[in-house]
Amino acid sequence: MEKYLLLGCGKSRVRQIVPNGKTHEFEEGSLITVDINPDRNPSIVWDLNKLPMPFENERFEEIHLYHTLEHLGSQGDYKQFFGMFDEFYRLLKPGGLVCASFPREDSVWAFGDPSHVRVVSPLWFQFLSQKYYIGECDERKTVSSDFRYMYKSDFEVVWGNQDEHANYIIVKAVKNAH
Repeated sequence: MEKYLLLGCGKSRVRQIVPNGKTHEFEEGSLITVDINPDRNPSIVWDLNKLPMPFENERFEEIHLYHTLEHLGSQGDYKQFFGMFDEFYRLLKPGGLVCASFPREDSVWAFGDPSHVRVVSPLWFQFLSQKYYIGECDERKTVSSDFRYMYKSDFEVVWGNQDEHANYIIVKAVKNAH
């Protein structure tokens, strides 16, 4: 059964971010690919802005998005951002991972592709953690926006890195095993 979901796959069929000592290759028959472009031969042709996605709850161990987030929603559309991560949370098994890359804010590629509709900041991912709100918002440590009124999922950042052009991040779904 498929354990991995690669969104906005383009031509790629390998892990560009390798969590937990795994290899770059997905196991045979374990990957579903999704892209809006049928010429890329994805498993499913789908517009990732359309939610919910056509998958059952808690199906995947990992969701991979490589240079995809900047193509979704629009700058300032926080409802789409949180809705997308609510959807990832629904699709992931407990402890499942979202592995993503996106252009650095100071990279020419942040604005260099006409299909980029937003610049993604690594700081956004702290807002995906319910612990962040308790520590930052409830204790009035910052003037951060509090999205708990609309966002109920919970992720924790488990890894982050960057190079001269891109940011890389892994977030883990925090939910109880059944």
